[in-house]
Amino acid sequence: MADNEKAKLYQEIVQKADERTVLERMRLHGFWPADRGLPADPPDEARERTLLEAELFRLRREPRRQPRACRSGRQQWVAENDQ
Repeated sequence: MADNEKAKLYQEIVQKADERTVLERMRLHGFWPADRGLPADPPDEARERTLLEAELFRLRREPRRQPRACRSGRQQWVAENDQ
């Protein structure tokens, strides 16, 4: 398999699958040895992932607020199109 084909296949797999499935497909297509698991993330990437996940958790807990411009614009649109 040519390197370009492998790169295309890898991108397709990564976009459509979770980490476990990606590893299984990589093994199937010869990208990863069957007797080895995934290596640990580098410390800086693990730290960044932790910070991002904490921020996502915080944002998901906050109530959603529409800016005033959005509310007034929506109200105007509803008033104009409510017939």
